Amino acid sequence: MLEECARNVSYLTTELAFSEVTYRYAMAEALYLARYRTAAPVSYDAVPLARPAEVRAPTREMPAAVAAYNDAVAERYRLIIGDCVVRTGPAAAHALLTSAVATNAETNAMAAIQPIVAQCLPRGQTARFNRSSVRGILAISALRLNEAAGAPTPASGGTR
Repeated sequence: MLEECARNVSYLTTELAFSEVTYRYAMAEALYLARYRTAAPVSYDAVPLARPAEVRAPTREMPAAVAAYNDAVAERYRLIIGDCVVRTGPAAAHALLTSAVATNAETNAMAAIQPIVAQCLPRGQTARFNRSSVRGILAISALRLNEAAGAPTPASGGTR
């Protein structure tokens, strides 16, 4: 917090809250780094496409239920795109996930990912993601694909 913003606020009563997806993305990225930071990217050619989880429409027209449904549908499509990006450019995805946040390496890795993301979007569609979302989406997808491919982790020395 900037000091001038917090002068009259007690740090004991200040609380930050993040969405569930923000926590999920952060945990996925941390887990990916713990398992695969020093591992070479693998090929996912032998990994069949996973069918994305279906999202059930709300049974009632309650604003909270509709909002939750819309969020779930959006997350489903973000993960479909993430799967495509990691499959199409595993080395580029790995470079982004292993780059430090807010560095030149991250900027360069993000630039390398952009054309791959464009390839993975349906024709005529656009998408907007912030950096942390891109990292989280790719981390979830890379974790899933590495597990399915039996990628060795440096800690285990092989597949589990």
